[in-house]
Amino acid sequence: MRHRSTRFVALLVALGATVPVQVARADARTEARRHFRRGMELVVERRIDEGVAELEEAYNILPHPNVLYNIGRAYAEVGRYEESREYFDRYLESDPPDREEVRAIVAAIESRIATRSEEAQASTETTEGPTDASTGSTDAAAPVSASAEQLATLDGAIEQVSLLCRAAGSGPLCEREQRLRALRATLTAAPTATAGASDTTTTDASAQDGGATTPATDGAALAVASSRGDAAYV
Repeated sequence: MRHRSTRFVALLVALGATVPVQVARADARTEARRHFRRGMELVVERRIDEGVAELEEAYNILPHPNVLYNIGRAYAEVGRYEESREYFDRYLESDPPDREEVRAIVAAIESRIATRSEEAQASTETTEGPTDASTGSTDAAAPVSASAEQLATLDGAIEQVSLLCRAAGSGPLCEREQRLRALRATLTAAPTATAGASDTTTTDASAQDGGATTPATDGAALAVASSRGDAAYV
């Protein structure tokens, strides 16, 4: 009888010990959700640095890959490609179900980074490099597009999503296919130059963060899929 009583007391103690842990987890989820939602609101308002700070706080409280995806997406849409690539790479480390689509996005981002580097180099050569003796003009930089490897990665993602779209008849999957095809068209479109233009560098004056002008995206906006919701914090 004494043995049963001892086991009963031990069970009560064990059950009681789990209650504070469960409460703490619920509180952490609530706090993370609050930061996540506030961060997404700030990103929509184009207050990127403030929004990312809130999203990172949510991730620190309760890590979830969706947070990393949303930060990468936020940076990509304002042309901060190096930072965007970092967060998408971290997202891919979780081996997400949409990894092929995200790899295609990363390939597009890398193409934009390469394009910027080439444009910066061409700009330097235009202002400092030698000119043609007969015309007095500098050599024009060749248009930069996605590499064959990057386009092949994107084509593979398009084919996979297209097959899933036809097999499942899923509206979201078919929409994703169209976004990827639009992305490919953006990458393969040759950039156009305006003769005699005094300044080919543009900034998005309406997208500002903390009073500083946010860099505009190169050419057409990068076709990044919609943000991930806060399901992890529900």
